[in-house]
Amino acid sequence: MKNNLKKTLTIIQFFLVVFLVFVVLETYGGSPGNEPSKMKDFSVSDGSFEGVSYMEEAWRVVQDRYFEDLSEEKKREITENAISGMMSSFDRYSRFVPPTKSKIEWENTEGEFGGIGVTIAPYGKFLQVVSVVKGGPAYKSEIKNGDIIISADGNSFEDSSYEESVSYVRGPIGKAVELEIIDSTTAETMNISVVREVVVVPSIGKVEKLSDKTYFIELLQFNKNTPSLLKQELASVIDKGAENIIMDLRGNPGGELYSCLEIVDLFLDKGLIVSIKFKNDERSFSAKPGGIGEDLDLIVLVDEYSASASEIFAGAIQDHERGLIVGNRTFGKGLVQHGENLDSGGSVIITTAVYLTPNGHQVNGNGIKPDFEIASSEDEKVIQILEEIESLQGQISALRIDIRDRIGDLMLEKAIEETKK
Repeated sequence: MKNNLKKTLTIIQFFLVVFLVFVVLETYGGSPGNEPSKMKDFSVSDGSFEGVSYMEEAWRVVQDRYFEDLSEEKKREITENAISGMMSSFDRYSRFVPPTKSKIEWENTEGEFGGIGVTIAPYGKFLQVVSVVKGGPAYKSEIKNGDIIISADGNSFEDSSYEESVSYVRGPIGKAVELEIIDSTTAETMNISVVREVVVVPSIGKVEKLSDKTYFIELLQFNKNTPSLLKQELASVIDKGAENIIMDLRGNPGGELYSCLEIVDLFLDKGLIVSIKFKNDERSFSAKPGGIGEDLDLIVLVDEYSASASEIFAGAIQDHERGLIVGNRTFGKGLVQHGENLDSGGSVIITTAVYLTPNGHQVNGNGIKPDFEIASSEDEKVIQILEEIESLQGQISALRIDIRDRIGDLMLEKAIEETKK
C-alpha cells in the first residue's frame, strides 16, 4: 500500500509540473531573441496534451484517499519537486530554480567573483569541473579539470538542485569549504579543503614568442573585454613580426556569444560564423572584412574542456579552413538558454536553441573534432618528450609547469611543427 502511494504521488508530481510548465510556456513562450514574448490568452482547451487530465485524475485520487490532509507547505514542496523533475528530463542544462535559490549570483560575465576558482557544469546530480582558474584556490588544492564534486561541507548533492549545490560550494570569502571529489584520473573519492577567495578571471593568459614569426596566445575565456584585449595583443605581436599565431583554448569554458563573434571576426574576412537554430526560427552571424588577424596563419589548440564559445570559435575556423585545430575533441556544449521567472516564485531555465557551425555541424553533444587529434599520454612519456623539445628549443621551456599542463604541451608541439611547414 505504501509503495503504491509513493508511485501515485510520483505520477501526480510529474503531471502536475507538466501542466504548470505547459501553462507557463504557452503563456510566456520565449521568442527566438531570448526575450519574453507578448502575453496571449490561454485556456486548457488550447492545448492537446492528454497528460493534463491524467494528472488531474491522479490528484483527485490522492485528495480522496491519502490518509491525512496535505499542508500548504507540503503542496508547495510537491509542486517544486515535480517541476524540477520535469525540467531535468529535457537535457543536461534545463532546470528549475526554486525561489530560495533564484538570487544566486552568476560569476562569469564581469570577470570577478567569489568562490574556489572553477567553472562547473551539471553532471547528473553532481558538479563537474570544466576549468580551473590558474593560481586560484582550487588550482592550489590540486583540483583538476574533469573532477566531480559530490558534496560540500557534508551536504550531499544527491538530493540538491544544481543551484543549491553551487551555493554550498561558494559561501563566505576566507572560509574553507570541505569538498568530496571523485578524481577524474583515478576515479577515487577524496576530501579536499579549499579556502574561498575573490577570484579574478583574466581573459588572456600567457603571450609568448616561440620563434621570430610565431607567437603563442592563451585565451582563458570570452567576456566583455576579451575582444579589445586580444586586438591589442595581436597588434603588438604583428608589430614585432608575427605571421603565425597559436591560439590556446584548452580549458576555456566559453563565455559571451557576442564576444566570441567579435574575436572570430578578427580572423575571418567574410562568411558565416555560426547559426543559432531555434524551434521555429534560425539566426545567422557573419564576418565582415577588415579584421586585424586576417593575414595571420592560425592554429587553435583545444581539449575536452574547451566548451561553448570556444567551440564556436574552433568550428568557424575549421569549417572555413582558416586554420588548423589541434588537440582533443571538445566538450560539446553549444546551446542557448532562456530563464523565465514564475509568478509563484522561482524560475525555469530551458534550452531554446542550439549552435550550428558554418557547415551545419551541431556542437551540442558532439563537440569539435580536431584536424590533428592528440591523445593524452602517460606522465613519464610526456616528461620525456618535453625534455627533448626543450633541448632543441629553449623558448618553450617556460611552458613546462606541472604534469596536467605537460600533457597539453603535446598539442603545442604539434602546432609548432605545423607552423614550420
